[in-house]
Amino acid sequence: MAVPSDTLDIITVGKYSDQRKKHSRVSISDDSAQQTFTVTMTSISATDAGSYWCCIELSGPDVKQHLELQVTEGAPDLYVKNQTVTASEGSSVLISCFHQNQKPKRWCKLRGECGKESMHGATVELIDSDKCLKVNISNLRMEHTGWYFCAVGDLQMPVYISVTTKLPAQTTALNQPR
Repeated sequence: MAVPSDTLDIITVGKYSDQRKKHSRVSISDDSAQQTFTVTMTSISATDAGSYWCCIELSGPDVKQHLELQVTEGAPDLYVKNQTVTASEGSSVLISCFHQNQKPKRWCKLRGECGKESMHGATVELIDSDKCLKVNISNLRMEHTGWYFCAVGDLQMPVYISVTTKLPAQTTALNQPR
């Protein structure tokens, strides 16, 4: 669920389902295959800024994560042009994380490691320029599909990388006269 901490609005999604639920300007979708859920807020305004909680109810202790939503005019402090990137096996991608400050920068796998170790078997190159952290990833494999994020200081921007099967090279049979 994702709710402002000062309200009683609660949004839930059925357990182990790929359901989508919408409540006013907030919707939630659950992707059990990726073990993630996505909360989408539309028509954001400055009044939406503040503290939120994402929570998963379990039979034991609940899993919850606090987050601060910042609403800014103009360019945000951290952003990417595309939050979903698709590439074929063996190819490479370049992700540009634009930022407004000089705090420490990282590339991380969601619920995993940061830096070059975040993508075992792939080559990860981090190129930090004045206002952009470029993440160049080559030798992608199917197991690299998943959620990652750019981080600058305490700010994080998620990026989903989808690696597809490499299509076999096409061969053309030439009709030769006999």
